[in-house]
Amino acid sequence: MKESQHIEYKKSWRDEYLKWICGFANADGGVLVIGRNDKGVVGVPNAARLMEDIANAFFRVAFMESWGRGIDLIRNVCRAAGKPEPAFRWDNGLWVEFALQEARTPVETLVETPGKTQGKTPARILELLQKNPNLTVPDIALQISKSESAVQRGILKLQIAGRLKRAGSRKSGYWEVLK
Repeated sequence: MKESQHIEYKKSWRDEYLKWICGFANADGGVLVIGRNDKGVVGVPNAARLMEDIANAFFRVAFMESWGRGIDLIRNVCRAAGKPEPAFRWDNGLWVEFALQEARTPVETLVETPGKTQGKTPARILELLQKNPNLTVPDIALQISKSESAVQRGILKLQIAGRLKRAGSRKSGYWEVLK
């Protein structure tokens, strides 16, 4: 693979390469490969030291917090939430392992749930579209405090039931309430 506007090879790390990373971040993204030149892999004598040098360079330009600070933050949040602290281990990179929550025992309900809901969302959609047939899905969702996907499902139910029809184009069309 050759160097391009998205790939840059460097034989070793230098702090001045932060400008490449900033350039990638300000453009379409990219990859900075350390330990390679145009002819191939040259290797890195001490990969752990290289990772530390790069992190320290980012720290010096205030792109990240000091080493170990993130681990303390994770532990503190877990304690505050009453959850077990995760396990940290190094295995070709830092791994953070969170304990699985215990399965909850099913709770018996006191009231019998009716078989099918009343379909309030479609009825509310029809009511709004009778007043203003030019409403969009986001407008309807906002007015009935539902998600756009819930509104789309409601509209689909109404169309299948033959109670609602879209006339015109998607952009400049309107809704026709039927029956």
